[in-house]
Amino acid sequence: MKNEIKMVKLLRSIVLSMLMLIAIGCSDDQNNELGSDNEVVSLDAQNSIVRLTVDDVEIPVYLSIPDCEGPVPAVVVLHGSNGMWRDNDPNSQEMSGQFVEWRDLLLNNCIAAAFVDSYSPRGVTTRTGDLRTLPKNTIISAQFVRPKDANTALEHLRLLKD
Repeated sequence: MKNEIKMVKLLRSIVLSMLMLIAIGCSDDQNNELGSDNEVVSLDAQNSIVRLTVDDVEIPVYLSIPDCEGPVPAVVVLHGSNGMWRDNDPNSQEMSGQFVEWRDLLLNNCIAAAFVDSYSPRGVTTRTGDLRTLPKNTIISAQFVRPKDANTALEHLRLLKD
């Protein structure tokens, strides 16, 4: 009898876990807008910054497009907890050193890249907080918010292939 009760509890836990995973995986990506009215800042022949709308927030995406013949592969790059801009200044329009290295490596290998800034349009430029307060960057969920940013950038890259 005890084993049957344990088995029922285990099955309930498994079913609940599966339902939660299904709910987490479902997102409303209908609020992501792509169109010709996106602001584009051209930095040079291969690099520009485009602002894509995700859930009513304009996300800056640094696009790096190689000058190569034919179709090229593309990647979407997300920053870590320290943001993506040099000196944590999104107005500089300069990515931090590691992203510049990655951009150059990708360009030299004929790979297009979209570097997505999920922090600055939401009021975060770097890690914040201390041990007593919740860091601001934790509100930008890696499970719910950032995938929408990445998917919007990916869709933009797909549109560029034409």
